[in-house]
Amino acid sequence: MDGTITGGLSTSKWRHTSKLTSSFLNDRPERERRALAQSLAREFGPQGIHIAHIIVDGFINTERVRSMAPDRKEHTMLKPEAIAEMYW
Repeated sequence: MDGTITGGLSTSKWRHTSKLTSSFLNDRPERERRALAQSLAREFGPQGIHIAHIIVDGFINTERVRSMAPDRKEHTMLKPEAIAEMYW
């Protein structure tokens, strides 16, 4: 079996400066997410599944983010496709 599972957050969560970090996963402490990634890696790594805990530092250009930051210019946001390509 091969595969990849990724999870992540932005540095704004660490600083508590963004209303965009209010989802369930981002409300959990960073150490718990890191511990989950480490536990998943121990469990699934031997099966060929790579676990990655990533930090995306910037606004991601999604419908939800655009609705929460309507004045933000598109060229200042990260493209989801580019992020996916980076980690694929």
